[in-house]
Amino acid sequence: IDFGVATTLERLNDSLDAFSHWAGYTKTRIFALIEPHDLAIEVNERAEALGIDLYVTESEEEYQTRYFSLVGHLAAHMREQTRWACIIDDDTFFPSMGALVDALKEYDHTIPTYLGGLSESIPQIGMFGLMAYGGAGVFLSRPLVEELSSEQIMEECKKMDFTGDRRISYCVYQYTGTHMTIDHRLHQLDIVGDASGFFEASREIPLSVHHWKSWFNNDMAKLSTVANVCGDTCLLRKW
Repeated sequence: IDFGVATTLERLNDSLDAFSHWAGYTKTRIFALIEPHDLAIEVNERAEALGIDLYVTESEEEYQTRYFSLVGHLAAHMREQTRWACIIDDDTFFPSMGALVDALKEYDHTIPTYLGGLSESIPQIGMFGLMAYGGAGVFLSRPLVEELSSEQIMEECKKMDFTGDRRISYCVYQYTGTHMTIDHRLHQLDIVGDASGFFEASREIPLSVHHWKSWFNNDMAKLSTVANVCGDTCLLRKW
């Protein structure tokens, strides 16, 4: 799995501790498109110290265009063994890389596949529609990435006046024959205020969570440290 994120250098640096939980020493790669900044090298070095394979590219494009450009950027850097490309927000958190890998085995990566989770907010779905929401992670199989990254499709989709994850959905629906596959274990978490009920519900460990340090406050980086003692499977568990 290759991951892509469009953000600023400051927000990327703030995300590294959280990224280290799921991406540290896993050999997965994170490609970041950021605005030009003098300290990009220092952030790369900090990521390396945390065991994160981070590749930072500076771009003059505005944010929404930069977000969609991740599709072509990930296509250009795919390795022979790359099966999935995933576009995330800088506050997307995967509680367990092992659980994520196992979940992706349920889907056929050899055919065009557009995989993601919906918002928990009905108003958000009413406004933005049925699409893979970026905070939960937008997963694109290799064949779909290759299809979307053709020069003609990329140029047409860059003209669209939509937000990043919405632009990807419109591009998939208008220029390919692929439809969204929903995995309800991927969580956008459009919840404001107290989200403790979600985390205390003794549910199956979520594959992804989002907005954990903005719309509500549950420090995923801190609570995930228990995995150092008893493994990812004990996260959010009760005894």
